[in-house]
Amino acid sequence: MFRVVYVLSCGAPGYYSEQCLMSLYTLRKHNPTIPVSVVMDNITLTSIQGKTIDAISRFAEVLAFETPDEYNTEKLRSRFLKTSIRKLVSGDFLFLDCDTIVCRAFNDNDFCDLTIGMVADLNASLSLSDEKTLEKCKNAGFLDLQGAPYFNSGFSFVKDSPIAFRFYDTWHKLWCESIRQGCSYDQPALCEANRQLDYPIIEISGRWNCQIKYSGSSRFLRDAVVLHYFAADGSAQRPFHEEELLGRVRDNGIDSTVEAVLNSSPEVLAAFFGQKSDNVLRFLGTDMFSVFIEDRPTFRFAERIARCIHRIKTRMH
Repeated sequence: MFRVVYVLSCGAPGYYSEQCLMSLYTLRKHNPTIPVSVVMDNITLTSIQGKTIDAISRFAEVLAFETPDEYNTEKLRSRFLKTSIRKLVSGDFLFLDCDTIVCRAFNDNDFCDLTIGMVADLNASLSLSDEKTLEKCKNAGFLDLQGAPYFNSGFSFVKDSPIAFRFYDTWHKLWCESIRQGCSYDQPALCEANRQLDYPIIEISGRWNCQIKYSGSSRFLRDAVVLHYFAADGSAQRPFHEEELLGRVRDNGIDSTVEAVLNSSPEVLAAFFGQKSDNVLRFLGTDMFSVFIEDRPTFRFAERIARCIHRIKTRMH
């Protein structure tokens, strides 16, 4: 069986470790015996000592590594490790970003014909044509990527093979070069490494990396295996109820309310993490939340009644 691998880097205010815990919980729910490793830098290991590292260790083995001093932010340390991961763990592995939720079980046969498998970025057309992304690639020093396959790096299946080692060595080298150009993103270097090595990455179905903040994900949602819920480019802000959920994980770990959210169907999870309304926050931890999970029409009807009652009370006062 392949291993599942995460990269965690944190230290400043944020919810990276809480996202990792939620993903680990859902992974273990559907895959209780699969080997799991969380790779982190030593700064992160020091910063999350105590209940956080204990919680992570209940789900996975923790592997800590030194990162160069010049990579002095969480994102830089994370991407340094992410592009180095083939050398840091042994055997075939499935890599997941921390901002993912696992919705189904994995199977040994899911990737038997792949050396490297990834999903198109944004669940859109694989061929790169977006002008903003092309500009990002040019800023990284990669000028000829128009029409090249452009993958999302938040999910990958990788064989323990010479081709995969060569690919990761090239990706890491190109990412380090892009840093010197002032571009810290890892996907332009990924795209360029794939081009330079004659396209070893094979596209797999978007159900393995259903990027729910983007419209292209809708056709994969019903059969989604992994939901990817936060926009990596930072263009989408988390809704308040999502912040509250992550804050609850920080304070209480994976409690019954968090479990109620994470045990939902892919459709409900996409509604929760993708919606702009914060009304659902009022029902977390109450009987109404089970209605939200199990019967959306009744929830909407009850919510309208609650708003009417609130308006009547406000007028009376």
